[in-house]
Amino acid sequence: RGDSTFQTVTTDLVNDTSPQLGGNLDVNTKNIEFGDSASSSDDRAKFGAGGDLQIYHNGSDSYVAETGDGKLILSTYGSGVDVYDSQHSAYAAKFSRLGQELYYENTKRFETTSNGGTLTGQLTVTSHLLMGDGDKIKLGDSADLEFYHLTGADSYLDSNSGQLYVRSNQN
Repeated sequence: RGDSTFQTVTTDLVNDTSPQLGGNLDVNTKNIEFGDSASSSDDRAKFGAGGDLQIYHNGSDSYVAETGDGKLILSTYGSGVDVYDSQHSAYAAKFSRLGQELYYENTKRFETTSNGGTLTGQLTVTSHLLMGDGDKIKLGDSADLEFYHLTGADSYLDSNSGQLYVRSNQN
């Protein structure tokens, strides 16, 4: 202790219920290993005064969990956060300051843009496509066919170039 009392130093770290470090933990090129977590009180790395941030594995799945009242915030000082498949060979998602991208089998399907988003592929709606009054569905390279409903009871189908044909292919 440095105070000339020569108190005994406990070196039994297994039975010491409150071991403390006076500095950084150097694992000397080894690992810190935890077993599978069977409950909220065992085999978890916990951070924060209340242990709100927890990292653990339950035998099947791995977790990074915010267990308190706050949010789990992922932040980077680099160019973004990428989520990969298990082989680290295909993207699942990319997140950056300027946009987000979602992938299916390493093919970009959705990305956010400065004025909305871009969907590549087919969109399947299983219930309703809800849009507000005055919102338009625009079709064609020049967006020259429009479907929309204005406030009130009026609905429109506009062809802004060429002829508008309504056909039935039934015999």
